[in-house]
Amino acid sequence: MTDRLLWQALVIALSLLASVLTAALVAWQFPRKKCPECGAPMSKVPKPSRAGGAVHRCDECGYKVDAKGRKVKKSRDDDDDDDRPSRQQKKWSLAALMVLLVCGVSGTLCLVGFCVLSVAMSLIADRKGADQAGGDGPQPKIEILVRPEPEDLGPKEALTDIQGGAFDPTFKDQAPEGGLLVGMDVGLGQFMDIQVIKAIQPKYRTPQGEFAGRKFGTDFSKLVTVKAKEGYAVGALNVKAGLLVNGFSVTFMRVKGARLDVKDAYTSSWIGDKTGGNGPIVLAGDGTPIIGVIGKRNERDCNGLGLLKKR
Repeated sequence: MTDRLLWQALVIALSLLASVLTAALVAWQFPRKKCPECGAPMSKVPKPSRAGGAVHRCDECGYKVDAKGRKVKKSRDDDDDDDRPSRQQKKWSLAALMVLLVCGVSGTLCLVGFCVLSVAMSLIADRKGADQAGGDGPQPKIEILVRPEPEDLGPKEALTDIQGGAFDPTFKDQAPEGGLLVGMDVGLGQFMDIQVIKAIQPKYRTPQGEFAGRKFGTDFSKLVTVKAKEGYAVGALNVKAGLLVNGFSVTFMRVKGARLDVKDAYTSSWIGDKTGGNGPIVLAGDGTPIIGVIGKRNERDCNGLGLLKKR
């Protein structure tokens, strides 16, 4: 397609050049002076004046002037029959010039129109080819975001406060039977000039093995994983939040029978932003086993977080 467009552009340029040359030729041939005696057009004659320079002679009365507009005296060498153009010659000359002008302009317009039409047809053909080629390949995925429905969180005695989220719908995710919360996959994202919590996916440990919970939020492109050591589980969260969850750290406690040992604990590194929001506020931490997460979310982000305690 590129070569075709280059050739068409060259044809247009040559056509415009031909038109300009035609116009220049016409302007050069037409008389530029008027006779000071009768006002008729004056033509350039081949015989120079004695002082040198071009001579123009009136086509009607024969009055001659030099390049400076001075009258040229008639001499013996002047032959009016030789250098004065006849009326028939003038008519033919004017007709030829008009035909040349019309042909040049018409040809230029035709060539320009043809090239423009050819370019348009080429672009349409290429577009159709691209559409047909695209129809055979995989189609781009269209992401449709639907606002989630609020979920029932259950009895309040089993819930901690939810930090962040404002008026967004609630969610709850609970471990399989006999399981404990042992960690999370956390998705971080940019908010203004800070990194905040955008998504979470809880991790559970059961006698049958480890299981992943549901995902809340969609952006896991910048993933941070926090997970308890063997024999430990999540015992508390230290959260900074406002309208969203700025960041948090996790306190892990050793599993001791049906409880968690608050005296045998360690805390993870801080995840997310620690400059904004309220707190940090401690959620749980009294040794009650944690069996799930609760929170709030919108169509795209997890922006509220809390814990589900075992009753």
